Amino acid sequence: MTKQQKGRARKRLTPAQKREIEFLRELKSEEPFSGTRLQAADGDEHRIRILARGEQAFYQEGTRALLLEISAGYGIILKSTIRLWDDGGTVTEDERERVIERIGRYLTARGDPATFTVR
Repeated sequence: MTKQQKGRARKRLTPAQKREIEFLRELKSEEPFSGTRLQAADGDEHRIRILARGEQAFYQEGTRALLLEISAGYGIILKSTIRLWDDGGTVTEDERERVIERIGRYLTARGDPATFTVR
């Protein structure tokens, strides 16, 4: 099994993770989407929505989505919270870095101060 396949391995979900996945499915199916749709330099479309009071973010690329913790007003992204896709697969390190880069660019573009990642 390759490192990437291990990252995509599905784990047994806790009740909290199951609730999170259900919430993600609701956000994904929201029409019209109340967040922001963005196009990456490589042509991939992704969607971002800041939740609560700027303490959480929804991120979707393709058909997969996840939630992560941030501090939107301060441009802080908590890397350790980027863990689980809504299909139950774990986020690989490469995927995590891509999410951080895209969320950071989004926060900076909307006027937040320089983005910091807490690793």
